Amino acid sequence: MDRRLLILLLACSGWLSGLVGCKKAEPPDDHSEVSSFEPFPEDGGQPESERWYLFELQGKPTGWLHARFTRHQTSRGVRWVASSEELIIVHRGAEKIQSRTLEKHLENQSGQLLRFWQMVQEQDGEKVVIQAGKVKTDLITVRGPEIRRVPFESQALARHHCFKFLLGRETPKSGNVKNFRSYDPSQAGYADNRIVVKSAGPGGTKLEHTTSSLPGIITLVRLDADFLIDRAEFQIGAMQLVQRRVEKKPVLEDEGAAVDIDPLMVVPSNVPIENPRAAVLAKYRIEGLPDHVDSDWFSGPGQKALKNPAPGTFVIKVEKLDDPPPAPFPQQPQKPELSKYLASTALTRLDDPEIKKTARKATAGAPDAWTAARRLRRWVSEEIEGSMGMGFASASQTLKNREGDCSEQSVLLAALARSAGIPARCVMGLVYQDGSFFRHMWTEVWVGRWQPLDPAQATDYISAAWIRLAVHSLQLTDDQKSGGGALVLFGAKLKVTVEEIEAPRR
Repeated sequence: MDRRLLILLLACSGWLSGLVGCKKAEPPDDHSEVSSFEPFPEDGGQPESERWYLFELQGKPTGWLHARFTRHQTSRGVRWVASSEELIIVHRGAEKIQSRTLEKHLENQSGQLLRFWQMVQEQDGEKVVIQAGKVKTDLITVRGPEIRRVPFESQALARHHCFKFLLGRETPKSGNVKNFRSYDPSQAGYADNRIVVKSAGPGGTKLEHTTSSLPGIITLVRLDADFLIDRAEFQIGAMQLVQRRVEKKPVLEDEGAAVDIDPLMVVPSNVPIENPRAAVLAKYRIEGLPDHVDSDWFSGPGQKALKNPAPGTFVIKVEKLDDPPPAPFPQQPQKPELSKYLASTALTRLDDPEIKKTARKATAGAPDAWTAARRLRRWVSEEIEGSMGMGFASASQTLKNREGDCSEQSVLLAALARSAGIPARCVMGLVYQDGSFFRHMWTEVWVGRWQPLDPAQATDYISAAWIRLAVHSLQLTDDQKSGGGALVLFGAKLKVTVEEIEAPRR
């Protein structure tokens, strides 16, 4: 459920391919390590299980999942191959976000993961492929130009068969607890999982599932007699996602699939803020945060946590920043800790000639790094039309389409800045407008210090009406402050109380 939830969180927040066994060519991998991965068996085998699932968001149909499981005998012994296809559609006003995912797992007879392949495509956009495999003592994950190595854990399970392998060997009893590790592609590594059996009997097994990929979130699962998912329900704040087994492929009509997600975007304010872009200082009380959030999450340019009066509650202070001191441009060699904010990733392909050309042209002759960054922000604001039609497109796709919402615009700005030699990252947070706070995304650039820019709001000067919740390096990572733990904040049912707001002194 974790990857599907992340897609929906991206779609709902405004940040964020064919059938199983399709013969469409994959995009080329950028790392030779992929050739060392154990290959998938060529023979497709006979399906042992084939199922359809309907996704419901806020009680309305929003997508479907087709899963097919097969087992093969190979020269290396018994292997399981699990294949799945899923389609998720989310309507946002008059626009529609559509994401297709194909997955394959290669497992041994004990359900332990040996190889992973996933392809995700939104609308008619580019395909993003993630591959992982065991090479000697490492598990290596590759996504475009990115590569991540972690020590291989021989007991880690593949997600598709976790319940069957953990519970199918014995009669589950109410109160039984199982802890296990599984591979999580969003983290490019392993996640800790825990299941608690709530009830068991002839009608099936009910359990609670938690994972470190989505800290603090409980998924309620009902298994059938074969220990395969019959129904799963996930709730975070005001968002409810249900995966329910159906007998045949669901037919999603556009009108029937429409889901009103506007309420998920809005965090009401207790008092109106007049002229929010002019606010120079503010003190906010934020409630409803997940337990894994600590005061360090709020440390950033012009912002810090003042106190933590209760679990999930923080009082923070936000100040509007002035121009930074002039820094040389092109910039001098950066500190090692900034290197990840200059990296080429699947979302920020710095080898894209159009990214290079656009960045070079926009920053030509800039006298300092801040001026160069502001020119890039202005270019994105003026050239990219606001649109909610993609969940989380790459910079290259946004540049090609010339449209995107706050997530696409912030990623594109980050890519252009990196191409110009300016470290950049994306920020997830809230912005005040029209009487409420809205979930939002913008960019921070390193110009001698971290400085925020907001291309979607067309401003170089973030006032105290912007609340920074988390950052994202846009890399493969297992850091909860920039992975699933950060995205969970966008489904949380938050409450923001304005305790103090200060306008410019005359």
